[in-house]
Amino acid sequence: MRTTKKVVVGLFIGLHFFFVAIVISHAYDWMLNRPGFALVAAAAEYYSSITFADRNFGFFAPTVNADWVVDISVTDDARRTHPYHFSLDNQEMRTKFYSMTGHFNESDDNMDLFARSWAVKIMNDDVHASRVDITVSQNQLPTMAEYARGRRIRATPIYRTTFTLRT
Repeated sequence: MRTTKKVVVGLFIGLHFFFVAIVISHAYDWMLNRPGFALVAAAAEYYSSITFADRNFGFFAPTVNADWVVDISVTDDARRTHPYHFSLDNQEMRTKFYSMTGHFNESDDNMDLFARSWAVKIMNDDVHASRVDITVSQNQLPTMAEYARGRRIRATPIYRTTFTLRT
């Protein structure tokens, strides 16, 4: 019984490593264009939708990816507006938030679903919130040549929405 459990756990670890490895090696992108690998690509996509194994792990790799900036403001019943920041009390929560924002721009549906869930959480946390404004920007990183010519990091707005609570 103990050996069977070890084998099953080992298989799951190996499967997870396989899906991560095909993403970070860019084999997944290659598989998408090959009909013979459609089943493997579909399995990787399904598995990644549950585990986020498709994040490219930019925080481990030497590649530099433009990061996302989420700005949220809350307006209360008295029409006072203040910024809202998610509670990211530890490294695990910061890493999860980083991974979540990495999935934000995958599709219009993703952006809407993330924004709606953020607004619902905020309105559940703040009983006086009547409006939530969400703006998501992506920092554009200059090349070394552009930086030498004076260009700096600039935020490009990607998504903006407002949610209001109607009573």
